[in-house]
Amino acid sequence: MGNIVFLALRLLRLVWARIPEKIREALLGYGLLFPVLLILGAFVFWPLLEDLALSLFHGNLGNLFKEFAGVANYKDLLDDPVFRKAITNTAIYAAVSVPITMMLALSLAVLLNSKIRLQGFFQTSFFLSYITPTIAAVVVWRWIYERDHGLLNYYLGLIGVHGIDWLNSPEFALPAVIIFSIWKYVGYQVVLFLAGLQHIDKQLYEASQVDGASAWARFRDITWPLLAPTTFFVLLVSVIEAFKVFDVVYALFPSRPGGPLRSALTAIVYLFQTAFEGFRLNYAAAAAFVIFVIIFILTILQRRVFERRIYYE
Repeated sequence: MGNIVFLALRLLRLVWARIPEKIREALLGYGLLFPVLLILGAFVFWPLLEDLALSLFHGNLGNLFKEFAGVANYKDLLDDPVFRKAITNTAIYAAVSVPITMMLALSLAVLLNSKIRLQGFFQTSFFLSYITPTIAAVVVWRWIYERDHGLLNYYLGLIGVHGIDWLNSPEFALPAVIIFSIWKYVGYQVVLFLAGLQHIDKQLYEASQVDGASAWARFRDITWPLLAPTTFFVLLVSVIEAFKVFDVVYALFPSRPGGPLRSALTAIVYLFQTAFEGFRLNYAAAAAFVIFVIIFILTILQRRVFERRIYYE
């Protein structure tokens, strides 16, 4: 048995040696990628195909593939005003929360990257908001948002703004979600920006100071260009996560997910309600595929617009 294995390995080695080098490199690369491709196929691509197939049928819990529907679910979805409202709310949430969070996180990271006292304490403090469980944080923030005795309204009252009903007013429900999300995720982005800042060569700043460059000039000409890869990564991930927001909305409005008059309804909350409360699984599958297409298109657009302007060392 040992001789057979030895001869087989030797034969394999001889065959491998006769394969052109470029083909050997390609085979080796695909071999190393195979485990990752297998996992992606099992947990990403196959479920995506299952979702697409499910969205093309009408059915019920007993038989999800009862009747072929073609694109009927997609037509009904595009005509659904509730779905359009959910997509609009999600787009507003992403357009407001992502840039504000990134600007705040970058500012804090630049400050923390300088030599200030208690630097480690502040870094840890900002990150605590991200690692705090959402449900636990929401319990505190529901009190902060309380109309008559809440902390936020107390401070707003000091500047003459009184009586905002954050969680029961259609006008302020989505801003309440945005404010909470900024607080929740700014610490995570601070850590990412700090990691990028600490890889910038300090000699560049020293040389610019010798040349008399101001703090703003150093940020504009050194920090911002060399931080571009980190900024692009944070932007990409933040937009994707913004379109997947669920737990914040569901926790802030437990008795009426989506907020008053669905003013804070987001795409994933709509998807959850359709699938697991209304049990319209085929229709929910169509909604899930549309959300995937939106996120995919946004990701491609961001890569096309920003990646060519990024310098990787």
